Amino acid sequence: MSRFKHNFEPYIELMFQRMVDYTEPICQMIDSSLAQMLTFDTSGIELFVTENNPKTLNALIKKLKAFYKDKLNIDPYKMAYGLIPPQTASCPDAKQMYINGHFYYADKFAVLTNGLGIVRHIVFLDDEAFKASHPDLVVEKKTDSPDEDKSVGDASALVPVLKDFLLCTRISTPIRSLVTLPSIRSVSMEP
Repeated sequence: MSRFKHNFEPYIELMFQRMVDYTEPICQMIDSSLAQMLTFDTSGIELFVTENNPKTLNALIKKLKAFYKDKLNIDPYKMAYGLIPPQTASCPDAKQMYINGHFYYADKFAVLTNGLGIVRHIVFLDDEAFKASHPDLVVEKKTDSPDEDKSVGDASALVPVLKDFLLCTRISTPIRSLVTLPSIRSVSMEP
């Protein structure tokens, strides 16, 4: 960890959290109904690791296709997903991800935006502080199906991300009235 990150990371994070409080009235003036919506998504920042070279995975898929060419019920992509390691040897933060039919190793994060597309909250799901405050959230592959793991991972991350967002901001949204921390009864955005 760099000295800059070590010394200033909490202050930078606090600055972005406080920016939500300052920008919320502006968003409300632009369009209050869109400002009250929340959209959740997960993504990843692709890291510079050897395993992200597409030749590595493509060679494995090519071998599996050749080996199982007579068996039509075998999906070589799912099989490759099960065979490649869940994280890289050189960087434990680089977790395997599958997005839009592409495998890569990335640092996974979740983002909340309002209906105007303004970012309201970002959290890295592999961050030690986040994992410590949400020990029930497991950010690892569980099956041999990349699509299923993505869906389950995204769904299981929603509640912890919403809880953290509501704890660190002072804005009033319709969802705040539906949420009782530490348990969420509903995630509906209806007032």
